[in-house]
Amino acid sequence: MEPKVFDLEGVEKDWEWVTKVYGSLHTRAEVSPGDKVYRLVEVIEREGASTEIVTVLDEAKDPLVGVSVARYWPGAPELVHKPASPWKSKAVIGKTNDRGDVGFGMGRGDYIKKAGAGASAVWVADADIPSDLADKLGMIAGTNHRRLDFVFQLTEEPGGDHSPTTPDGDLTKRVADLEANLAQLADNLPAEATIQALQDSLDSLHNQLTKIETALDTVRQALGNISE
Repeated sequence: MEPKVFDLEGVEKDWEWVTKVYGSLHTRAEVSPGDKVYRLVEVIEREGASTEIVTVLDEAKDPLVGVSVARYWPGAPELVHKPASPWKSKAVIGKTNDRGDVGFGMGRGDYIKKAGAGASAVWVADADIPSDLADKLGMIAGTNHRRLDFVFQLTEEPGGDHSPTTPDGDLTKRVADLEANLAQLADNLPAEATIQALQDSLDSLHNQLTKIETALDTVRQALGNISE
């Protein structure tokens, strides 16, 4: 899913527009279902100050404070501490403020005369959690520092297994074992004892099913809270 894009007037565009005007690239971090990842969720065109703003939000879209953000350009210093997503070997690191923002100054080398000529890049440089990359960035030459700002959001990669684990082991195996035990009991016990054994086994199976229903209700409630 591509990030939302807004031009100077606040009109929503698509990434094709970004490619045509800026030539910028968006590379998604490869993660497994259920893993945490910083996704690029919004791109906003701005002009005025020659400062590139990167905002980092949590899963509830609240600002994340003190998060490391990397900005690369060819003359940047070597990265000392390698982030979970080592997109570039050089970058400066900035920490997000109480609004979840960090600003990077842009200079003459950031001006681009044609789409795709941008030489800088930004991503969230968390030590443990991967991040998308915004690359080929710059300011359009002949404008009042017309550029793109970026919003990253911490999220969980969809597709993870949220189903509850079966209480006390694998239910399929337990049912198979139960059937085998019942067959053996029926062959070796008097009728009265067989009936009682069957009743006890059925009670045990009922208890297992009750536990599973309780676990499923808990998962449904948790998923409902996430959706809200």
